[in-house]
This record gives sequence, C-alpha cells and structure tokens, in this order.
Amino acid sequence: MIYAIANPGKTNLVKLRSIYVNDKTGFDCNTKLYEGNPGANDLKMPDYLLPVQEGTTLSMRPLTGKAAQNSKNPESQVYTDVGFFFEKPITICAPRKGIVSEIRMDSEEAIARVSSFDSENFIEIYQLDGTFSRLSGLMANSAKVAIGEVVFPGKAIGEFSYALKEEMHHIKMIQSRRKLADFGIIWINFSEFISTDQQKVQSDEINTSLKSIHQTDLILMEMDEKERKKYLSN
Repeated sequence: MIYAIANPGKTNLVKLRSIYVNDKTGFDCNTKLYEGNPGANDLKMPDYLLPVQEGTTLSMRPLTGKAAQNSKNPESQVYTDVGFFFEKPITICAPRKGIVSEIRMDSEEAIARVSSFDSENFIEIYQLDGTFSRLSGLMANSAKVAIGEVVFPGKAIGEFSYALKEEMHHIKMIQSRRKLADFGIIWINFSEFISTDQQKVQSDEINTSLKSIHQTDLILMEMDEKERKKYLSN
C-alpha cells in the first residue's frame, strides 16, 4: 500500500522503475481517492473563530454520539461536534481559511433538535491543512458563497435557520479529518481551540457566555503575502 498526498495543481505521486533493464514490463494497480490529509493531526492548526458575526454573544456545548461498534465500549458517548446557541438572528461566518467543498441548501424544514443532521442545510469548508469544517443548520438558499470559492476567517457564508418555538436558535460546527489507522484510512471528528473576546476555549467544553471577535492576527495568519496586502489595503 502506498499513500501519497495530491496537492493543488499537478503532482507526481508515484514513480515506477522496472527491475528488468532490457525487458518490456507492465504493472497492475488499483487506486482510491480520499478527501483531506491523513497526516493533518501532525500539523499545528491555528485557532478557530466563533463561526458567527463579530460582537455576537452566545453559549456553546459539545454534542456527542455513540462510539463506533469496534470500540471497547460501544455504548459510550464520544464528541462529534459543537453546538452554538443564541437568541437573536445572526450571520454565520467561516471559522478558518479554506475552500468551500460542499453545500446543501434545499431543506425548508425548521430545526427541531440539535441532532437532526440528515435534514439540515450546511456549508462545508476544506482547510488547507487537510481538515474540514462543516457549519450545519443553515437557512435554505442562504449561502453567500459558492463551491470552489476561497473564504477567509470571519467571511459571511450564510444565515442561521429559525428553530421551532420551543428551541433556541442554534447552529453546529463539525470539525473532521482523515486518520491513518492500523486497518486503513478512517474519518473522525475532533475538537479544537476556539478564540473569543477574552479567552481561548476548547470546542468540547461547556460555556454559557462567549462573545465573538474576529482577531486580525488570526485572520492574517492563514493568508499568503498577496492576500495579506489586499486585506490590509481594504
């Protein structure tokens, strides 16, 4: 098995050499493509912004799901994503720089509970370190970005979906990546640090009052030199 990373643009992944110098030869191979980078856990990731417009006050709590069937304790609960809860209408923003990789905007259903993943609208962002952020629970047809578009931290990408009367308005942020395990490449969700106005918090913690601020240093950290000049000039 050979694992190789295909970076943006043209990439030479594997070079084959014949062990028979003067004889004709051939080869057979099977390939499989995976989104992301299984080595992303070895990289130092920048902190995430709260994925809402600047100045928003909200609460957050981790959401969990059942452990995998091959877990030692399949009945245990494991971290899956983080929920953000708020009372006033807000705009949803990109938590990090990345490329919009997938959008779903056709569900007109109001959000009934925090676990209704299958029926929710979402925008997924592929970060350049090989990880993904999915903002789930958005209003139908509210996307302000398109697939393939590069977004920067704090960029407005959509609007939240109104909840039913008995529920608080909320969205979910799911951070995912590929991981190279003993039996192949698997898909996992993970928690990460989030930067707020006064403190840095872990996404698997409960916090009752956080305020969003779009720190210039975090935004510039993920830009190249050309992007920084254009951002600062504006």
